[in-house]
Amino acid sequence: MTDNKHITDAKMDALLDQFFQAEMADGQAPSTDLMDRVLRDAETVQQDRLVGRKAEVSKPRPRASWRFDFLDALGGWQTAAVLGLFLVLGVSIGYGQPDGLGDLTQSVIGATGLEFATGEYFSLDDLMAEG
Repeated sequence: MTDNKHITDAKMDALLDQFFQAEMADGQAPSTDLMDRVLRDAETVQQDRLVGRKAEVSKPRPRASWRFDFLDALGGWQTAAVLGLFLVLGVSIGYGQPDGLGDLTQSVIGATGLEFATGEYFSLDDLMAEG
């Protein structure tokens, strides 16, 4: 019964029928007091839901601002915050003078061994040549 990977629907129905028949053969029915309480609770829940639905339908939805609609379209305030951060970062990098960028590039490319001792770089054709 625990290996249910290869059980067909018909076999599962037969197993469930056996289970339910064994439970019905026990002969213990729920008490009338229990059934009365369950039905009373169910009726209360149904009445509460009906009253709640009427109140929801009669109340119009408040109109949201276009800003909230825009944030929802982006994915929420977290996404908008990340986009704002990268906007500020991009503007500041683009506006600032990249004086230190040459030194950084030289240190990275020089460390990878793509530069000859004479200061020339490998061409792409040399890197893609076979053999």
